[in-house]
Amino acid sequence: MLVKKYKLEIILAVLLFFTFSFVYAKVNPDKLSGRKTSLRKTATRPDKEFKAHTIGTMWNVITNYGSFGDPNFSTSGRPSIQWPGGTRNDYLYDAAIWVSTILNGEKLCSSYFYYYEEWEPSDGSQFLMGNDEVAAVGTPKSIHDSYCVYDDLEPKTEHVPLGLKVVERGLTWSMPEFDDFVVYEFDIINTGLNGFLKEVYISWWSDLDVSSIDVSDTNIDDLVDYDGYDGSDTKTDEIDIVDPLDLDGDGLTGYDDYGIPYGHKMGGFNDNYDETQIEGDGIFDEYTLIEDERGDPVFADADIVIGDYEIAAGDSLRRADGTVMVGWKVPRSMSYIYDGDNPTSSENDFGERSLKPDCAGFVGGRIIYADSTATDYFFPVQDSSHSRIIRAFSHQWWNWESDPDNDIEQYDYQKGQHEFSKGYKFLPNPLDVGAPTFDYRYLLTVGPYDIAPGDTVRVVYAEAIGLGLQGMRENADNALKAYYAGSLKSSPYNPLPPHKDTHWLLPAPPPAPNLRYSPSDRSVKLVWDNIAEITPDTKTKEIDFVGYKIYRAKYTPSNWTMIAAFDNVDGSVKVVNTERDSLGFVDLPNIVNEFVDEGGKTPWGDTVEPPINGIPYFYSVVAFDTGDETINLPPSESGKSNYSKTESGAPLAVIPKGMYEDEVKNFDMSKIKVVPNPYKATDVFEDIYENAILFTNLPPVCKISVFTLSGDLVIAIDHTDGSSMEKWDLISRNVQSVVSGLYIYVVETDDDKFIDKFVIMM
Repeated sequence: MLVKKYKLEIILAVLLFFTFSFVYAKVNPDKLSGRKTSLRKTATRPDKEFKAHTIGTMWNVITNYGSFGDPNFSTSGRPSIQWPGGTRNDYLYDAAIWVSTILNGEKLCSSYFYYYEEWEPSDGSQFLMGNDEVAAVGTPKSIHDSYCVYDDLEPKTEHVPLGLKVVERGLTWSMPEFDDFVVYEFDIINTGLNGFLKEVYISWWSDLDVSSIDVSDTNIDDLVDYDGYDGSDTKTDEIDIVDPLDLDGDGLTGYDDYGIPYGHKMGGFNDNYDETQIEGDGIFDEYTLIEDERGDPVFADADIVIGDYEIAAGDSLRRADGTVMVGWKVPRSMSYIYDGDNPTSSENDFGERSLKPDCAGFVGGRIIYADSTATDYFFPVQDSSHSRIIRAFSHQWWNWESDPDNDIEQYDYQKGQHEFSKGYKFLPNPLDVGAPTFDYRYLLTVGPYDIAPGDTVRVVYAEAIGLGLQGMRENADNALKAYYAGSLKSSPYNPLPPHKDTHWLLPAPPPAPNLRYSPSDRSVKLVWDNIAEITPDTKTKEIDFVGYKIYRAKYTPSNWTMIAAFDNVDGSVKVVNTERDSLGFVDLPNIVNEFVDEGGKTPWGDTVEPPINGIPYFYSVVAFDTGDETINLPPSESGKSNYSKTESGAPLAVIPKGMYEDEVKNFDMSKIKVVPNPYKATDVFEDIYENAILFTNLPPVCKISVFTLSGDLVIAIDHTDGSSMEKWDLISRNVQSVVSGLYIYVVETDDDKFIDKFVIMM
């Protein structure tokens, strides 16, 4: 017993050492020694919680105390800007909202910053996730809303409350154009605790690490930059080297296959740099160009030749066919972080493109809407009224060596006057000011605002992710388009807050049905309810349900394949898959509410292989509708979110397995195997969020015992379900994760015994 005790003490000491080292690398406790600490929270406040948005392809958890993402995602299983969702590739360490001002000559900031929490869930508030829950406080705005309320009124050591309450609403969608971002609406209310608040700054702080799939150096090889108007700080917002809308119709955009501009050296990391591939369109690249007949003629920022037209800066922009561009052109006001080249490696590993999935995603935070401030750009229009364009107040970044450890430093970063601001309100790329790739955070700020007691300031912020600069920009632009979808009075030139005018009028598919499935031998049976068939559309108030599509994924709930579809339409309909690729016009089978996946031929001619015994699968049944041409809403389908999950929300695979229908005699134990063997923690066999191995070719009833080489029992498993396999999650009988090493396993029946070994490499 003493030997086991000492072994355990050694293991705990090693775990504590590595845990402390990781926290230090991210936060540096020496820098935070002067931070405030929380006192005991009042009993009437709700508990602090995490809840997850998982309806689109970018998954993220939020809290009810002003923070976003989960620093412990690797052990908690919670997604933290996981992209694509279900791949266990997370991009966010931690993020939060900050609000600051000066009271009685003192710089003050209310914030969440790593482990220091100055926001608390408000008394009597609810933390709601999903439209069924959110409907209790108002009409949902997206396919999957969240809602929470928090404030800074809780007494804290060395923290002066500003007297603020924040009502936060999260919005997500599942459609391809709108599934790579999450939007947050903030209502920031002055409760009057400190009277009239002047020059209030509101910021989004984010510590992104691109990305967790890179197990060697997740965080220290990152870079940070800004996309949008930055005044006189740099000229990067006055460059035209890409043509994202392909205005000249030549099929070229100026971006390579990884979404990186051919004409951008990216600090020397871009192996595809080629000036001959530059494809300008007359619009500065750091601006969003939205085509919309409700807009104004768009004027070129730079001289350009498009088709037969020579267009000078200031002239109306045209397509190659002569069509004058009409719409809106606004700066993005977006901070972003991406994976640079690791200086400790001799190879160019920019974006870690050799990994699967890679680290080529760019993650940005964009201001979609903010109440009017003195930093907005106002300009006259034809009717002599004035229009405005929303712009950020500042963009700052720093690394863990410069983390702010008090309110004064936080305020100074927001205003762009910190000593590490280097004289810039909009800090350039670190490489442009002599700083290396490293572990960076950014701070994107709007303001200043004067807020009277009882008044509210409204800000809308979007987190967007995509492949390279191109993908991130497209998805951030789609977030802006989504905000003004359906607007009658507002636009990017006349921005109105969420509670004024119509916003977010996007396709609203039927709700996803409640789904259950169970495994059999080389097949899986699915059963679902009819909720989608009887629920009216939230936009049109009519039941526009058309049918169901069944999707299947292997190993993780991503890279879905459509394997079946059903509808209530007589005759052929156009069938579109998850990427919106047309599969042609097909006469689909009639509506059903159950299906057995055993492979076969689809109505559109694809061959579906039967499920393979021992392989983890995920299934989703989505409902789709007709759309509404009268209000320009295309057909849409519900999100692939109804696959099986654990109680904590982690995806739960189903594993087909052979079943013994008759009594087995003279069973051949020599065929028993462990797969995979050796087991590697990064093996594709690994079920999402959990380690696992399979014992295969088992007799229908047996006992499995696993031992260390020294003979200690690790786990005993009773296999009694009559199948040929058993899954083990690599958790010992003492509820501890096993470690790397060689293990012995014994399979016993009443008549026989089999002994073999396997290797675990964690």
